[in-house]
Amino acid sequence: MRKALLAIAWLCAATPLAAQTPYERFSLDTTAAIDFFGGDNVSSRPQIIVDITGTVRIGRGWQAYVRPWFRLPRPTVTNGVEAPAPPWDAQIYQASLRYERSGPVSTRVDLGYMPSPVGLGVFDVNPRQNPVIAGHASYFTPMLPFDTGAGRFPAITSTYPLAGVLTLSTNHWDARAAIVNSSPVRISVPGVTANPRATPVVEAGAGVTPVVGLRLGAVFARGDYLTASEIPPSLPQGGRAMTLAGFEGEYSVRYTKISGEVIHDTFETPAGNVGATEWFVQATQTITPR
Repeated sequence: MRKALLAIAWLCAATPLAAQTPYERFSLDTTAAIDFFGGDNVSSRPQIIVDITGTVRIGRGWQAYVRPWFRLPRPTVTNGVEAPAPPWDAQIYQASLRYERSGPVSTRVDLGYMPSPVGLGVFDVNPRQNPVIAGHASYFTPMLPFDTGAGRFPAITSTYPLAGVLTLSTNHWDARAAIVNSSPVRISVPGVTANPRATPVVEAGAGVTPVVGLRLGAVFARGDYLTASEIPPSLPQGGRAMTLAGFEGEYSVRYTKISGEVIHDTFETPAGNVGATEWFVQATQTITPR
């Protein structure tokens, strides 16, 4: 534990030094989070998360991103007995290439593994940007089973699929279109063996900014949430599609920010369509702005 805390302190201290180096092609943004819980049947040991984002400017308009993520979970406690300390969990959430071009209509193209283009809550996974300790429950908690043998899925999840995304923007509107290799209700993380079978999913979104600080948007996704190879032989065969539609909004004034979204899913099952809805609203007030 002591070595881990020293490593985290070193990383946090190194971040501003990297920003002062003459090598403008490289940047390193490191965030460390340590949280404790108290109560019965809860370990007194902390959970530690280290989130690192590295950026390399390759050429004019071209950038490469890599985001390794490290987590030391707190031990579980059963009937007052604490289990042995679990090992560090290491993952890569982002490894992508980006091209940007400014103009009357600015253009951005992203290719690789990256945060899902659908859902505002995925941005709160970074501890520095998260206004609360834990992430949005609807992004991590699966719903009750709605189709025998098909597993359990969240209404939307914090996922990092292989994707190609095209984004267009002006001062008053923005739009994006994407092809990703997994549904936004399935968790997909680079290098993890438990990822779902790849299947093409179309995602799109658009927003308007009528005044500075206010953005209203809509999102859409369509594709299979279950591939034919994942369905047990005893159930009707063939991929099962999902349609996602939602609305999102953000408003910032002075040092207050309010954001929220409403997402509705329609799942195809052998017995007919099943619907699910998730939503959140959150507000952040900066007490001592820099």
